[in-house]
Amino acid sequence: MALASGPFWFNYNLRYIDSTSEVDEFWAPRKTNGVFTAPPTFLGERINLVLSTPPAFYHNLSIGWDIAELGLNSQFGISNVTDQKPPRVSLAAPDYLQLGGSVIESQYDLYGRTYFINLSKSF
Repeated sequence: MALASGPFWFNYNLRYIDSTSEVDEFWAPRKTNGVFTAPPTFLGERINLVLSTPPAFYHNLSIGWDIAELGLNSQFGISNVTDQKPPRVSLAAPDYLQLGGSVIESQYDLYGRTYFINLSKSF
């Protein structure tokens, strides 16, 4: 959504990433004759695996100012305003690219909240 008034403009962007699940992919090879093998354990205790991610929302804001007489355009913005972290999954999750327990697929924001300034000149 963008709003403009004279040389000033404001932009808001919402990026949505749907939930995911690797549950079926993880358990499929652990099925024999239609029966699942025992769940994974560590030191006799059942391991609660996290094999899915919730939906993620990323909010971005920016404001700009066009200085037409100088041919300049300036912009200041904040990406990931709410500092949304990437989801965490268990290290046993088969198809997630991970850094520790955090999913690092390309759709997630790894850096948290960031600020930016753009300045451009037309000739």
